[in-house]
Amino acid sequence: MAAVQACGDECPAHFNPIASAAQDPISAARVILATIADADGGTRGCFFVNSVTELAPHDAELAACSQGRISRVAALVADSLVRAGFASPLAEERASAALAQALESHLEAD
Repeated sequence: MAAVQACGDECPAHFNPIASAAQDPISAARVILATIADADGGTRGCFFVNSVTELAPHDAELAACSQGRISRVAALVADSLVRAGFASPLAEERASAALAQALESHLEAD
């Protein structure tokens, strides 16, 4: 649990500089999502996503912990979309859907 928590804490912090370095808000959202979807991009996503996928359905504490971390990444993507001009509710909806697709792509690649 401690390892998944630590990894989950690193992920949003890892994406902040990526988002800041992007040329525009849409690029920031795309880079974050592409990084998550890229299973060969590093072990952070692999460990977190694989651990959560395998264990969260059977561990309520891990499910709650992981949902909080995933929500923080979704909020970062949604913030980028709001800066690009999307209305907040639509940005949140699109960010959640895109993040779910990126996570699914990551799992399919493993």
